[in-house]
Amino acid sequence: FFIIPFTALFAVVAYSPFRAWLPRALAIEAVALACLFATLGVAQAWTKELLFYAPKIAVANSYTSYFRVTSFFDDPSIYGRHLAIGIAVLVVALWLGRIGFWTGAALAVFVWVGLFFSYSQSSMAALAAAVLVVSFLVADRRTRRALAVSAVALALVGGAFLATLLRDESAARVTSGRSTLVSDTATVVANHPAFGVGVASQPAAARDEASGARSKERAVSHTTPLTVAAELGFVGLAAYLAFLAGAVWTLAAARRANEALGLGLVAAFVVLFVHSLSYGLFFEDPFTWCVLALGAGFV
Repeated sequence: FFIIPFTALFAVVAYSPFRAWLPRALAIEAVALACLFATLGVAQAWTKELLFYAPKIAVANSYTSYFRVTSFFDDPSIYGRHLAIGIAVLVVALWLGRIGFWTGAALAVFVWVGLFFSYSQSSMAALAAAVLVVSFLVADRRTRRALAVSAVALALVGGAFLATLLRDESAARVTSGRSTLVSDTATVVANHPAFGVGVASQPAAARDEASGARSKERAVSHTTPLTVAAELGFVGLAAYLAFLAGAVWTLAAARRANEALGLGLVAAFVVLFVHSLSYGLFFEDPFTWCVLALGAGFV
């Protein structure tokens, strides 16, 4: 359902004529869309009214002290993913001096406010990873050292905070059920290590083999590598790793040829990859294929 049309999309974009004005136009489009989505998100946070939403979001908003917004999407995390890509592109433009500092900073802050009201931890983590990777690639040696020390310190503080939470709460509660999904999917992987249970069958297999009466919808792993391993086994996982290696090679080549375009694509891909580790939707997102197709087309 996803892979065949998106593979065709990849081929069409990759073999389309590459215009000199395209990188700038794509950057403007990414930032403009992020600002549009953030504007509606902030308005929804102010009015406490959603335009589109999944039923579970309405239920959650009724029983929590905070109000999650979705903008033009039906899920806060998908909304957050799009905003994270827009901010990551702005960070690239700021590092390379392609936008004035105060203009770029103001736009980034505004979009981040919209991202805040999504309360999407996965989007926040994806954005942080993209900013760190881009900054590390373009910074001088002293700044890189400072970034590395800061990242290690942040990881240690975060680990200590998580350990404190786990001492008082269950892992499932702290991770909003993600740890249970990971455990259930790991059971499926262990039961079918070589070739998995088949494409799109992970939720049903997790329900039947580990989750008991849980519905398929509630058994989705939300972690792309685990989903691949459960559905296609270690053979599929090897293909997944090969796909990632090809993506890194392509984006690195694009960056060597055009710093601004390459870094922008790297930033977007890091957001997509890191977000897929705690939310899923990697191969099912057209952005994944378009980012790699643009890099391949340029190279």
